[in-house]
Amino acid sequence: MTAGVGISPSPPTSIAGSDCHKSGGRSRRRLLIAAVSAVCFVTGVANVGRASELQNALWQVVSGFCVRGQQATGNPFPCQSVDLEKGFAILGVGGAHFLLIPTIQIAGIESPNLLAPGAPNYWEYAWEARTRLDQAAGGRLSRDQVGLAVNSAQARTQGQLHIHIGCVRPEARAALQASVAQVGDTWSRLPIRIAGHRYRIMRMAGDGLGAANPFKLLADGIPAARTDMASQTLVVVGAKFRDGKNGFYLLADHSRNGFAASGENLLEYKCGTSR
Repeated sequence: MTAGVGISPSPPTSIAGSDCHKSGGRSRRRLLIAAVSAVCFVTGVANVGRASELQNALWQVVSGFCVRGQQATGNPFPCQSVDLEKGFAILGVGGAHFLLIPTIQIAGIESPNLLAPGAPNYWEYAWEARTRLDQAAGGRLSRDQVGLAVNSAQARTQGQLHIHIGCVRPEARAALQASVAQVGDTWSRLPIRIAGHRYRIMRMAGDGLGAANPFKLLADGIPAARTDMASQTLVVVGAKFRDGKNGFYLLADHSRNGFAASGENLLEYKCGTSR
């Protein structure tokens, strides 16, 4: 479908603002249609009956359009950027909502490749990309306003790993601020429910995420998580601790009894109410 696609220069933009029917050729239109389909599924605006058909749309867009464009012309459209060396793309999907997507095929949080020695720390790259939210939000965001999330296999619609980058919902920020004294360096239960759920939580120090991979902290720190990673959802929220040091909160939950764990529910993509 995407072999030999030529990409004419155009400024990076979000898919939400693209027009599939503008000039550029039949192959280009097909890819843009696939891109829009991927965004519809990632953001929950979808025809459920076509879910299985389109679950690879996001991968097709990144591998067949963004990466090829970066390699051929230096233009990763419709992605905002592609880092060929580190192996990830950043894709805007409307508003203050971006996705980090690996440029190699990885199904999701359950992939053993994410826990392998020397595995890329995609969370680190996603955190570094958070500055893209500033323009969308109309001003610079503080670190505790920014969150990253990966949904469980049961809650996702795409068969390619993607980390959601957005703003933390006000009620989630309030719960974290109210629980500061009860959160330590190892996993425990958050004493306050967020969106009806008591997440597991831990804190970690540092300006960035280069020192520790949240996927590994989840797999190694929560009993049975490593053997059932597909059911896990993981959220990383920037923090400024009471001692003035920078760090992060990690929150986790898991699917069970028909409940599909979606840490993305702690994020919002307008960012106006999270200030």
